Amino acid sequence: KKGNVPITHAMTEKKELKMPVMALRFRPGDANQLLMAATCDGSVSFWHLGASKLVSSFKEEGNGIESAAYNTSGSLLATAGTDCKVRLYDPSHNNAIHSVLHEG
Repeated sequence: KKGNVPITHAMTEKKELKMPVMALRFRPGDANQLLMAATCDGSVSFWHLGASKLVSSFKEEGNGIESAAYNTSGSLLATAGTDCKVRLYDPSHNNAIHSVLHEG
């Protein structure tokens, strides 16, 4: 399907994500070892490439994430989606620290 980016586990070749991936970002400062993947079902997953494993994940219930980005230091992660909210997270704990509703 157009827009689908399958992430496959390098060792088992098992497809790990089943929803279309809307954003892929390497976390700054991690020597390109931690990859964040955000999907249209609201899931955000963090993959350690060197260890070939899922480190952590969370889900924004009721939201389809359309975009995600780190700040330059990697200490904050912002997501934006179909619910018109921009959320800021502390990616080391997957805690939402701020949310802004876009009204327009």
